[in-house]
Amino acid sequence: MRAKWVVTTAVAAALLGGFGSAGAARLLTGNDIRDRSIHGRDIARNSIYSSNLSPGLRRATLGQNSNSQSPTQNQANSGTQGATGAQGPKGDKGDKGDKGDSGSQGPQGPEGPEGPPGTATLVTPFANFTQNANGPAAQWAPDQFDCNTQSNAGTGTQGFINGISQDFNGEDTPQGSGAYEFNNTGNNSVDTAYVLHNGAFEGTRLSDLTTLRFSEIWTGSGPDDSPYIELRVDPDGNPGTENNVVLFFIPSNQNGVAGSPHQGDEKPGIWQTWNAGLPGAVFTINGDNNNTTTLAQFTQANPHAELRASQFEGAIRVAAGCGQNTGSNFKAAVDNVVVGTGAGAGKTVVYDFEAS
Repeated sequence: MRAKWVVTTAVAAALLGGFGSAGAARLLTGNDIRDRSIHGRDIARNSIYSSNLSPGLRRATLGQNSNSQSPTQNQANSGTQGATGAQGPKGDKGDKGDKGDSGSQGPQGPEGPEGPPGTATLVTPFANFTQNANGPAAQWAPDQFDCNTQSNAGTGTQGFINGISQDFNGEDTPQGSGAYEFNNTGNNSVDTAYVLHNGAFEGTRLSDLTTLRFSEIWTGSGPDDSPYIELRVDPDGNPGTENNVVLFFIPSNQNGVAGSPHQGDEKPGIWQTWNAGLPGAVFTINGDNNNTTTLAQFTQANPHAELRASQFEGAIRVAAGCGQNTGSNFKAAVDNVVVGTGAGAGKTVVYDFEAS
């Protein structure tokens, strides 16, 4: 409004000052006009143009018009903000992104516990057994000799028997109905070694032997008549050297002897299972009760030790007789022999002895 008043004033002044009649006696000035006495209605529309104004007045009026604030058409027409509209429908699924780079392989986890053995391997006179091997066999074979002379077969018999519970007061076997029996109850019997030996693990590192168990039953004069395990070992792992030793696992020693875990008292007439692979289980070296070791101690001292067969027998043996107090009139049987190794893929074999 201020700009409009300035233009009106300027126009009135121009009319009065610049356009007098021919008969005017003098020039009218601002002093002759009362303030605010001339209004826009006193000036005819389109009778004065900006070209009729002086340059200075034109600049003044145009500058004030440019600084005036007048609402735009859009502003004038805009109303109050409306309510938010409803959410639109979900857009289409975007394209699948590129596959990311593979991450680096993590560290290998710890070895898991040993799983249960699979189906038992049947050992019979016709399978996995060689009767007259005269040396190490691919699986099992027998040997027998006089403990005193070692030059003949001694006395007694050995072999597979089904229904063996009849010989041991109805005691059933751990596997199936049969077992492998050592019988030294004949007349004029002498102390005889009965050996059931296995050659399937020849050359296995002793440190890879993870499982070694067997079940036995016996009757006789004392615990020395019970079956036991022998491991023939090459300490340096070199077949060309002759320094082999035999490690004896005697069940009656597994009751605290040399710090061994107590696996139970050796008892006649019942089936008992013994764990030769149990940490701390004690072995005698070459049958010397004053020279004992555990498998861990032996492999620590001899890290390259391997199972090594002799000329006559495989490296793993289940035997009876030739004890400190064995002699005549004892009878024993074995079954459920379990051997496991952890090297490579590893394997655990359960041997079930049956007559057929």
